[in-house]
Amino acid sequence: MIMQLDLTRFIQVYIIQGLVIALYFFLAIRTIQRNKKRLNLIFSGFYFSIGIGFPNFFSIALKSIFLP
Repeated sequence: MIMQLDLTRFIQVYIIQGLVIALYFFLAIRTIQRNKKRLNLIFSGFYFSIGIGFPNFFSIALKSIFLP
């Protein structure tokens, strides 16, 4: 049985999580631009790693739709 991609799931997975990814990348870039101290680089690396890890949720959502 294939689940349908309804509007609620689409909004939650693609729009809201996409905005969260954009927020983390924005925070990382702003942190690096502010000053290139070691602590700022650590924080920006954290934000980049979270931003890179979030697209995994897209694949999980797609797998839950198309796999039984």
